Amino acid sequence: MKNSLKICAIAAALLTLTACSSATKPGGSTGHWWSTGSANNGDQVHGVAGAAQFSGQSTYAGLTAQQQAAVANLPKKVYFGFDMYNLNAQATTIANQNAQVLLQNPGLHVLLTGNTDPSGSQDYNFHLGQRRANAVKDYFLQQGVSASQICTVSYGELRPAANPAQFGGNVGKAYALDRRTEIIYGQTCQGSGQ
Repeated sequence: MKNSLKICAIAAALLTLTACSSATKPGGSTGHWWSTGSANNGDQVHGVAGAAQFSGQSTYAGLTAQQQAAVANLPKKVYFGFDMYNLNAQATTIANQNAQVLLQNPGLHVLLTGNTDPSGSQDYNFHLGQRRANAVKDYFLQQGVSASQICTVSYGELRPAANPAQFGGNVGKAYALDRRTEIIYGQTCQGSGQ
């Protein structure tokens, strides 16, 4: 009974928040986004409260055709193991490729979206998604990318990349694609300090 009440309260809060705020999504469509607040350590903590929105403004305008091609051909998804947020060798390679483009183009901005599979509670998944986005952000910063070029958000389990039905009911394959940070170029943060 207590769990049912908690689920209903969370659902009501989510519906209320999504009815009250919207922002432009990558690609220009409009929809509801989770917003951010700031933690004491300067990192952004993302959940269902706060004020940051994403402008959807493209920063591609100053790029040459060659630079645009470099961005277009980059791998933009960093995958993680179950309940993990550290970068393995493959994830580091992908993060490094993106960091190099950001270093060469200081006017280019990225939104890092942390995602999880549906295992665990929604609260836990929001925090894990944020740790995944921050892992990529931290790697970028270690490589010398400016913090002003990076914005992070956690979607937790809310944006699955795949459905088990796509893999003949294989939940493991679908969930492996859910455990990721997506690197979305051309997004800037407003109202979050980053």
